[in-house]
Amino acid sequence: MQDFIWFVNYLDGGLLCEIDQYGRQHMFAEIKKDMVRYFGMSGHGMTLCYDVSSGIFNLEGRIVEFFYLVGGKEYALTGQFKLYNDFITYKQATTDLDPINGSTVTQIQKYCFGYKTHLQINEVIFYCCCGWLLIGIWTVYWQLKGMDR
Repeated sequence: MQDFIWFVNYLDGGLLCEIDQYGRQHMFAEIKKDMVRYFGMSGHGMTLCYDVSSGIFNLEGRIVEFFYLVGGKEYALTGQFKLYNDFITYKQATTDLDPINGSTVTQIQKYCFGYKTHLQINEVIFYCCCGWLLIGIWTVYWQLKGMDR
C-alpha cells in the first residue's frame, strides 16, 4: 500500500490513476499526454496537482506560480501559452533483505511529481524542472536546470 498515487484528469472528465478503485495498477506510459487537464498526486486525504495548460500548481486549494527574478527583471515560468505535459513522477524507496529467510520489506520514503519544460521568454531560454517532493506531509522542491541568453 502506498501513501500517494499519481493521477491524471483528462479534458473530457476521464480519470486515470496509478492504482484504480479496483486495485489495478496502471503504467505511466498509458497517460494520453495531449489530453490531460490536471496531473498530480493524491493521498492522505490530499490532492496536489497542476494545470497542464498553465503549469500552475494547486496544493490543497493553495495556488502556486513560479517566477524567476534576475537583474531586476521578472520572468513568469508558469502561465505561459504552452502545455506543461512532460510529466515527472518518481518514488525513492529502500528495501531491507533478511538474508536468513530471504524475505524483503520495501518502504517508500519520498514521492515526487511535477514537470520538465523548455521556455523562451523574449531573448531568454529556460530549461526548468518543477516539482514537489512529498516527505511525510510535504516538502517543497524547485529546480531551475539552466538558462541561456
